[in-house]
Amino acid sequence: MSISALRQKHKWEVEKLTLTSQPFKTLKLFTLSILQHISSSMVYILAHGCLLMLFVAAIAGVGVFLITDDGPHRKQVEVLVEYSRFGLWWMALGVASSIGLGSGLHTFVLYLGPHIAFFTMKAMQCGRVDIKSAPYDTIQFNRSPSWIKKDCSEFGPPLFSSPVGSHSVPLSSILPQVQIESILWGFGTAIGELPPYFISRAASISGGNAEEIEEINNSTGDNNGRSTNMKRWFLSRAQYLNFFTILLLASIPNPLFDLAGIMCGQFGIPFWEFFLATVIGKAIIKAHIQSFMVSELTMDSESSMTTDSGSSSMIKSHSLPIFYNPNAIMAHTHLTKDNYVNWSTLFKTLLRAHQLLFVIDPTPPPKILADGKNNPDHETWHKATDLICCWIKGTVTPAIQPYLNSCDTAPAAWSVLAKRFGSTSTIQIENLQDRLHNLKKPTDLSVSDYLLQAKTISDRCKKTT
Repeated sequence: MSISALRQKHKWEVEKLTLTSQPFKTLKLFTLSILQHISSSMVYILAHGCLLMLFVAAIAGVGVFLITDDGPHRKQVEVLVEYSRFGLWWMALGVASSIGLGSGLHTFVLYLGPHIAFFTMKAMQCGRVDIKSAPYDTIQFNRSPSWIKKDCSEFGPPLFSSPVGSHSVPLSSILPQVQIESILWGFGTAIGELPPYFISRAASISGGNAEEIEEINNSTGDNNGRSTNMKRWFLSRAQYLNFFTILLLASIPNPLFDLAGIMCGQFGIPFWEFFLATVIGKAIIKAHIQSFMVSELTMDSESSMTTDSGSSSMIKSHSLPIFYNPNAIMAHTHLTKDNYVNWSTLFKTLLRAHQLLFVIDPTPPPKILADGKNNPDHETWHKATDLICCWIKGTVTPAIQPYLNSCDTAPAAWSVLAKRFGSTSTIQIENLQDRLHNLKKPTDLSVSDYLLQAKTISDRCKKTT
């Protein structure tokens, strides 16, 4: 039998060797192939990679020591671990998105896109973009970002202009905050495009064609769908494949890039030319285009919702900020000389519910924003502080009114009351302890009411101390 006939017979046997037709033989050859590759790799490493193995072992040893040792470097190591988790997470999502010849997980739709949208909405609600505790403060594994459930008052006063309900945060300030995770995700998608390239390149070196190209070549033109016709057209222009065409294909979302990777491997495009064009297109250009589109659409949607809710006649009065709402209910608990703790707790809760807790801060928001425009929140602060000052004066008893006669702002009134009634008083503690010691149960008082009265005095004594 001639050599060509033997090659043809071998090719025919390989084509028939599938997991469905010959499962045991396929698994046997697969296992032998894996063992052969492992043994050859170990022999090569032992022969040529002793220094590399020593270097890897030294790095691993130092890493284990730094992680397990409780020294002054502990905080820096924890930060390094967080950055490593952050990078591996987003790159792994990128790989999962592009690997598998079109059957990958759509991680942009499931993870990166919603993350960018949530961050944009939070930035518009709070009027500032510095809401992350660190660059790695994003969704990771089963952990949500810290900023997503925080109240805007915890970040400080807004830094950008604010129409009612949301803030006008420039897109140029939002994009840098989600840039790192977008680039990492894009770099992962570029790595996920390498398997088709290497498989096709190996087939080309062995003298054959990649399976995808064989299917396209063998398809007839009569009963093909639109996708197959596009692939045939694309394959017919393989001579135009170069750095710039690969860069263009990688920069725009399209279903043909897997075929582009196969063609690059099949027709001998150098690895670094293919990989660099793919990385620049996917991690730099495409990632920024997608981030821009998601942020822009989210900002438009948030702005339109704010406009609609602001102009709607169906809006409820209690959903408006208190300084736009004359029907807001003030605290029913009035301040006396003995209940400052309870009164101040209730008052601060009401301010926080109306997003006005910053009003009792003596430092107003900046008059000029970071973009050089006037800050409307500066005027809002002055308007709100006058209103809250009247509110404070309206919730104190007549005996306390004289302490507030000279106060014309909310921070001033709050400070006076805190200094006068919020400080620890030995006399107050002794009075409460005496009341608790001399407390007796009247005959007409139930046991539960008596115990509740004792608990109330005890709690007030604890809060005072």
